Amino acid sequence: MLQVEEIQELINNLPLNVKKVGVETNGTVPPGRLTNQEIASFLDNVRNLVDMEYCVSPKLLNSGSSAGIDQFCQEWVNYVCKDNINFKFVAGTKQDVFEIENFVRVHNIPRRRVWLMPECRTSTRHIELMPLLFESAVQYGFNLSPRLHILAYQNKRGV
Repeated sequence: MLQVEEIQELINNLPLNVKKVGVETNGTVPPGRLTNQEIASFLDNVRNLVDMEYCVSPKLLNSGSSAGIDQFCQEWVNYVCKDNINFKFVAGTKQDVFEIENFVRVHNIPRRRVWLMPECRTSTRHIELMPLLFESAVQYGFNLSPRLHILAYQNKRGV
């Protein structure tokens, strides 16, 4: 979301038949370097042009960030309507799942908008993690998604 101006330009230059645009962010920066009023105005204007979807992927402590999920900006919950935002979390342990559950509860995020994905670099580890994440998704009402690029290409870059 550091590139709000570029996103606006991209949307303005899309063919008329484009119906949906997705933006992925880690959620550490509010939707652009804008004031609260400008954020709301930008999102309203964008919604009028195309159907926007946002995938916010807050970083857990497992990402190596000492602040982890605490760097998340509440503006994502406040300014992006709940119908067009999903939260994606890469998890590899029960502790990660507890961190996610706490985050979802504290920010009152609809559970149907939460996706778990395995934290892994190999298909073997991916498969090992799926039972934990499947059980966690069922327990907490989250969604579960595989990381197809890992299953197909392992940790190969550029695919």
